[in-house]
Amino acid sequence: AESLQCASVQRAFVEPMSDLHEEEVEFRPGRRLRVISGGPAEGRICLFVHGAGGRADQFAHQLRFCLDSGCAVAAFDMLGHGGSPKPNEPAAYTFAEFAADLVAFFDRYHRTDTSLIAHSYGTALSMELASVLLNRKDASTQALRNMVLLGPSANKPGTGGPLLYIPCFVLEWLRPLARDGFNAKAFHVDTDRALIQRENEITGTNPMTVMRALGRGMDWKVPDQPAYTWPTLLICGETDGLTPVEGARELLGKLPNSRLEVVMGTSHNMMLEKPDEVNKLLSEFLKLNSALARM
Repeated sequence: AESLQCASVQRAFVEPMSDLHEEEVEFRPGRRLRVISGGPAEGRICLFVHGAGGRADQFAHQLRFCLDSGCAVAAFDMLGHGGSPKPNEPAAYTFAEFAADLVAFFDRYHRTDTSLIAHSYGTALSMELASVLLNRKDASTQALRNMVLLGPSANKPGTGGPLLYIPCFVLEWLRPLARDGFNAKAFHVDTDRALIQRENEITGTNPMTVMRALGRGMDWKVPDQPAYTWPTLLICGETDGLTPVEGARELLGKLPNSRLEVVMGTSHNMMLEKPDEVNKLLSEFLKLNSALARM
């Protein structure tokens, strides 16, 4: 394992974190994924789940915050994302496969006091994990104490429609043309242009074969509401055009022990656009104690 370095375009724009380490872990046969983790060997742990086209490093500010609060952390790159392998096998990118990876990740890293923090498509996968844990009714069910869902929705967002059936070499040609439209939905109008450019450079390395297969295989499930009792914080960006606030409000009505916060001046990538505001919400909800929380 090597220290996580954030200097290259493949890393979030934050200071390098020498107390985070990365490794490639085989969670299931043929499913080797990049994991970053760190913090105390005992006590509370926060597990992070990124969204479609994202990567674990998008949580860099929140990972740093949780570490400074005395929590252990772990996050992984989904198959086809970040530093994980990117096989050209469409069947590898279905909702069921991603959900099984998340269950395996949770089983490996959870502790008796575990918080789950997810973004976008990761929120749908996390709700599926919750359903799995509800059916288990064992110690792992009790280990999950609460959830934070960033950019959540009760409904599956648009995933490309007819574009999902265009040859990948054509999609590569269209990528620059589609970028402005995506940015308008994913970032607030006042977001730092340098941040947007960095994210565009990183997401521009996502293979279209993976993105097309992911879009075709995407599902979006909401757990059985009477049984879903975990305290859950929903965090939305003010102008999110991918998972709009309206979808989060609908989800709020389906999860009995949840609350909704809207971060003004942000869009779909609120944890990157205004990390301090997001971290304060995490601090209040998860009862973390850090220098930022006391400011």
